[in-house]
Amino acid sequence: MEKWRVLMSLLGVLIASSLLAGLKGGESQIKAYSWYRYTYEQEDTDTKKNEFAVKRGYLRWEHQFTDKIKSRVTLDFFSSDKDPHGAGLKLKDTYVDLKYLIPEGKIKAGLQKTYFGLIYDWDYLTIQKALEDKEKLVSSRDYGISIGGNIPNGFGEWNLEIVNGEGYKKTGGDLNTELAYLGNIRIIPIPGITVGASVLNENAKESPYEKRLPTVGMGRVAYGPIDVWLEYLWTDRGDKDNPTNSQGYMVMPILKDVLPNLDIIPRYDHWDPNTDEEDDGPTRYILGFNYHFVKASKGKPGVMLQLNFERKQKEEEDSKPENQLLAQLRWEFATGAF
Repeated sequence: MEKWRVLMSLLGVLIASSLLAGLKGGESQIKAYSWYRYTYEQEDTDTKKNEFAVKRGYLRWEHQFTDKIKSRVTLDFFSSDKDPHGAGLKLKDTYVDLKYLIPEGKIKAGLQKTYFGLIYDWDYLTIQKALEDKEKLVSSRDYGISIGGNIPNGFGEWNLEIVNGEGYKKTGGDLNTELAYLGNIRIIPIPGITVGASVLNENAKESPYEKRLPTVGMGRVAYGPIDVWLEYLWTDRGDKDNPTNSQGYMVMPILKDVLPNLDIIPRYDHWDPNTDEEDDGPTRYILGFNYHFVKASKGKPGVMLQLNFERKQKEEEDSKPENQLLAQLRWEFATGAF
């Protein structure tokens, strides 16, 4: 209960200061995002899960101090069996953007997105996470400082980042004494085609890993109603002198407006957690349908229904397939600037 009191007090202070700032100068906006999900899981013919739950309840507030300084704070409320009240709470964003020193760029300090692969612009067009997030190569957010900017003439973007390395769920004694360093680049050689790469490096003295070196190459081809996302991941993790190598890839074509307001998203993932061992990797097949009741600005859902059929098949002989049916209603809204 103590963390709830602290975070709710923080939220109250932030909203109050935002309102006062709006009176004195600057501009604020409050946004809300809700994901209400039905999950049915089956292994072979046995039912493993059958539930309704709130998987995401973002309450976000952004403030623009000047044309060069803005900030964001996001709290995430969600269904959880780890709390006696059936709900959990996470701090998901708290950072400030400073458009100084970096030509066509900015400095960002605080709890922020991790600039790696597809994870930082992943908008959950399938309900499943990005592959690097799902396989726990990197966390979607982390505490740190980043700098980044646009390549001139619209040819892409770049980012450099220093973070704790353990992700947004861990602080204090859960952190090792070494920081993680990231580099990311996206290049747009011609409109509609994007290629890029990211790398993270962390050398720690403590467990669980003495060495972490995840790397990703990505590509995207977008023309008209077709938008294809590709990425290939590989990583060395574990003992510094004898790390375990893992590799995997994702292919996700998006077919937009196949019918009015209906998108179809098939997806194929493969992951090999140890390339020195056979038959240890899962393959994941997803068929997704997104129906937009209301399309909000910038292509994000105002009110959207998502249906995903997912099958996970392990390579081991005689392994049983794991099947999931996910139905998710997403809605979001925002106040006017004040």
